[in-house]
Amino acid sequence: MTRLVAVLLVAGLAALAAIWLADHDGSVLIAIAGYEIRMRAVVAAALLLVAFAAIYVFIRLILRGPAKLSAYLTARRARTAYHALSRGLIAAAAGESAEAEHISHQVEKLVGTQPLSLLLKAEAARIAGDQMREEAAYNAMLTHNETAFLGLRNLARLALARGSKDQALDFAERAHALRPKSASAAEVLFDVRVARGEWNEARALLDSAVQAKLFSAETAQRRAALIQGPPEATADLARPQELTG
Repeated sequence: MTRLVAVLLVAGLAALAAIWLADHDGSVLIAIAGYEIRMRAVVAAALLLVAFAAIYVFIRLILRGPAKLSAYLTARRARTAYHALSRGLIAAAAGESAEAEHISHQVEKLVGTQPLSLLLKAEAARIAGDQMREEAAYNAMLTHNETAFLGLRNLARLALARGSKDQALDFAERAHALRPKSASAAEVLFDVRVARGEWNEARALLDSAVQAKLFSAETAQRRAALIQGPPEATADLARPQELTG
């Protein structure tokens, strides 16, 4: 609003100046390097106004041009990364691990390491069965609030799969602490408790999950049977699951 008032005020003053010059017309003499240029005062005023306008536009381009260019390029990279990420997630869903991994590297080159690119990289590694790259992606997820829970939960499953029960417990407890009302967090912590033979802790966790309605009656019965069964009955709990489970 203030800028509009200023523009109208300047336009009004320019109109008044033009009217005054038309009523008091004269001539202007400009001498440059031995040359003399004579013109009407109205013409000189118009040329002066054009010159000021050109200088103003030039200064604005110098001061704001780089920022606008940078913003444009950033937005363009973000759009390209978004489209690439969409293709990568589709490739991962189709089981094309190599394509998903390739696209995840493209996304990182465009916008750096981002939560979604890490998610894509981890999923591609999981499909390919490369646990080292999968684990590295999960660890990188821990540095982002958006993916820290996913990273911890799946690190717990990987640790449990390779028999690192102490490490699995640490990851599972941290994931459960981040999202105590998450069914998947309760599930992975329950699996670790059972694998470690911690029956009382597993029972308490199961009762708490049932009270919070995190587990269905069928799921609760199945897991209650695992607590009562022999340790070897829990071998299937150590299998890593998909990221979005």
